[in-house]
Amino acid sequence: MKTRDISIVSRLFWNIMPIQMLICSIGAVNSLIDGVIGGRFLGAEAMAAVGLFGPVSTVIGGITAVICVGATISITTYMGKTQKESAGRVFSFIAILVALFTILCSIGLIVFAKPFAKLLGGNNGNTLLSDYITGISIFLVFQLLSSFFMDGLQIICKTGKAYAALAVMGISNAVLDILFVCVFHMGIFGLGLATGISFLLQALYILPTYLNGNSTLQFHKCKITGAEFIQIIRSGLPTALGSISMSLKGFILNGLLLQIGGTLAIAALSAENTYCWFLGSITSGISQAVLLLMSLYTSEEDKESLGEVYNITVKYALILGFGIAIIMFVLAKPFAALFYANDPETLVLTTSAIRIFPWYLPFNILVFSLIRMYQAQNKTVITYIFSFAENLVVAGCSFLLAHLYGTDGIWAALPVADVLLLIIMLAYVWIANKRVTLSSYDVMLLDPNFGVTDENRMSKTIYTLDDGINISKEVINFCEHHNIDHKISSISGLCVEEISILLFNYGFNKVKHPEVDVRLIKKDNILTIRLRNNGQSLFDGDNFEIHDPNDPCSNVGIKLLTKLTEDINCNSILGLNVITIKIKV
Repeated sequence: MKTRDISIVSRLFWNIMPIQMLICSIGAVNSLIDGVIGGRFLGAEAMAAVGLFGPVSTVIGGITAVICVGATISITTYMGKTQKESAGRVFSFIAILVALFTILCSIGLIVFAKPFAKLLGGNNGNTLLSDYITGISIFLVFQLLSSFFMDGLQIICKTGKAYAALAVMGISNAVLDILFVCVFHMGIFGLGLATGISFLLQALYILPTYLNGNSTLQFHKCKITGAEFIQIIRSGLPTALGSISMSLKGFILNGLLLQIGGTLAIAALSAENTYCWFLGSITSGISQAVLLLMSLYTSEEDKESLGEVYNITVKYALILGFGIAIIMFVLAKPFAALFYANDPETLVLTTSAIRIFPWYLPFNILVFSLIRMYQAQNKTVITYIFSFAENLVVAGCSFLLAHLYGTDGIWAALPVADVLLLIIMLAYVWIANKRVTLSSYDVMLLDPNFGVTDENRMSKTIYTLDDGINISKEVINFCEHHNIDHKISSISGLCVEEISILLFNYGFNKVKHPEVDVRLIKKDNILTIRLRNNGQSLFDGDNFEIHDPNDPCSNVGIKLLTKLTEDINCNSILGLNVITIKIKV
């Protein structure tokens, strides 16, 4: 039998990361569509107006991120513990809360559109900015609800539905942009309105999933406890602090660029922000995958898998980060021409920006992945500090470098700031560990008492039916080594063997690389047996679907084990089916 390797964790990471990247790139897709159509048909002045509104959108998104990200962590944790009703309660309450808050924001933005435009620097004798604020605000509620609904699709592994929802949003936005801007000549108001309607259509497409009585995650009684809400706020606050500091950075950069390069520099920044949003979706996709996996494995006290998540993250941060930066450097001019092919002066500024800023990406992925690792462990103080600091360090570097190198200094501030922050984070890790170290557990700042010792756990990944047949001996040996009653040891070994055989016979019909991850933990007087697999679910809740139920000899190990314990849970989360059995020994 093969010893346990990283494949099941790696596969899970790659199952989660692409859809998380797509979820995080929703705004980037709309920004690109709006940017190409707006830049070509409405001009640089219109794109400058879009750029000036960016920090306001970030503030609203950051405030809702407090509860949405915190809720996602709570929902994932509840699902990992097979508490589906609790997950549904949190999901329902947060969806309603987000809707109410965003509706109030929309009303305020629409009523006070002109004063907001003046405050943001758009009082240049035209109504471009106020028109855009009005158009984008009408359906703003669906923009933020769609993002929350998309996170839910990832948790319940509705990947195909998520991809289709993205297609609905992207295609509808492109079509509506063309209709409103080019056909009906609605100007920048139409540009904003098209974006809002595209999110409305996306939300309506996703909504039936959560109204389906058979869905793993669905709307439930809208009620949570005060303790639950406080935990949601605590978990989500780091993400919000990052968004709020990002908006502050946006205000500072807008002011610097207006002084140095005028509205053309703001237009270049708008194009840069669009590509930065796409690159940021890579950072967000990886760091969100890290957050979900860390939340899952932390709840299971699976130290080994946490280490694997760290190693995978570092590897792909470097490969993807530097690879994409090189591509952007080489193709900077064509990328800039998508926006300003007919505006040579703005084209030069934008090309320079695209050649310089992408080098921040590998360092940014590492910084935010570490922040999410600390966030999943509820290391509140350092998570808050680093979340808030990143964008302020960028703003500080921008201010210094702008006076030395002009607009190029502002583009260079991103990579310089992330390198500095990564150095600061590593210095903190070394101080906390009282030594210079790059060990995964040390860098993640895992508590020394986290999880169980190697002696008190058994981890194996089985790949074939023969492996499943042979697993019982290793389970029995582990139990007897820990002085567990011979009867319980034998029944546990037989039960794990029978579940594995059922999975390989019935659960992997459409799976190319079947895997069952078997983990036993002896802690205090509890023996925990956990089986994770990447096939279809054969069990539901605490009910084992036993084939040939009339045969008294069928799956006798499972039948006997269910009489020894009432704590049996079966759940599907993040693309894995998890069976957890706890026995008092």
